[in-house]
Amino acid sequence: MQRSSMCCNFFPNFFVMQGLRTRSLIGSGKCQGGLYLMDMFEKGRRAMMTTTDTWHKRLGHDSRNKLSNVKSIRPEEEDVAQIGNDFPTSDSPVLGIEIEEEHAVPHEEPEPRSKRVQSQPTHLNDYVVSHPPSVTNSQPGSSQANSTDEKWRNAMQQEIKALEKNGTWTLEELPEGKWPIDSKWVYMTNFKSDGEVERYKARFVAKGFTQMEGVDYHETSAPVAKLVTVRTLSAVATKKDWIIHQLDVNNAFLHGDLDEEVYMKIPKGFTKEGETRVCRLRKSLYGLKQASRNWYKRLTSFLLSLNFKQ
Repeated sequence: MQRSSMCCNFFPNFFVMQGLRTRSLIGSGKCQGGLYLMDMFEKGRRAMMTTTDTWHKRLGHDSRNKLSNVKSIRPEEEDVAQIGNDFPTSDSPVLGIEIEEEHAVPHEEPEPRSKRVQSQPTHLNDYVVSHPPSVTNSQPGSSQANSTDEKWRNAMQQEIKALEKNGTWTLEELPEGKWPIDSKWVYMTNFKSDGEVERYKARFVAKGFTQMEGVDYHETSAPVAKLVTVRTLSAVATKKDWIIHQLDVNNAFLHGDLDEEVYMKIPKGFTKEGETRVCRLRKSLYGLKQASRNWYKRLTSFLLSLNFKQ
C-alpha cells in the first residue's frame, strides 16, 4: 500500500514503513496472530506528528505535554507571576554552572566616554611639545572690525593705499539693475624664524561666492604648472648647462586686468557717512572667481611680448 508521504512493504513475518522521497526507515513491525504490530522509532514519531505540533515546535513553542502540566493562574496572581518570571532562578538552565562567590568576576558598568578623565601617557612625560608662534598666537577673526586696535588699523590702511596705488577700483554710482558684491578683511601675523613678530598683515578680499556666472564673470579656468614639468625643465637645463632664473611676483592676482563690469561695496571701516557710491573694480582682487585666469592672461601677454613662444 502507498500513501502520500510514505509506503509500507508487507512480508509474511514483518513489514517495513519507509519515506517515499528519502527512503529512510520510519517504522517496522512483526506479524503476530495475523496482525502486524508496529514498533515506532523516535524518527518515526517525528514524521507522524500532526501539522499543528510540527509548527509549534518550529516556532519554539512548548509541547503539549509541557503545557498540560502548567497550572492555571488566578488573575490576582498574574502580576506576581510576571514579576517572578523577569528574574531567572538559580536552577534555571540559562545561568549554566553555578560559580562560587570567591571566584566570581565583578561586573562593572562602563562609564560614558565623555566622563572619563584623559591624561597624557607616561612615556611622553620626558618630552616637551611646543607649537610655533603662528599656532599659539590666535589670529583675529575676519568678521571683527579691529578699528580700535592700532596695529591692525595701520595694516588695513597700508592695504587700502596699496590697492588705490595699483588702480584696483574707482568710486562710481551704482547703475540701475546692478548690485555690488560684498567683501571682508582677513588678518594674518607673520613671524620670524626665532618667533618674533615680523609684521601684522591685513588682506582685503572680495566675496566671490556672491558672483553670478554670465554677469560678474565668464571663464575661470587657468593652467597650473605640474611638478613633472618643473622637474623636466630642471633636468634639461642641467644637461645643457643653462642658466636658471627664478622670480616671485608680489600680490600677483592684483595685476590682472578685469574685463567684466564688477561692482563692490566700499571696504568696512573706510566708508563716509551718507556715501552712496560703490567701487567699480578695474583690476582683479583676491577672492574673485576670475582672478587666477586674469593673472594668467596678463603674464602670458607679457612673456609673448619678450619673444617667448607659447
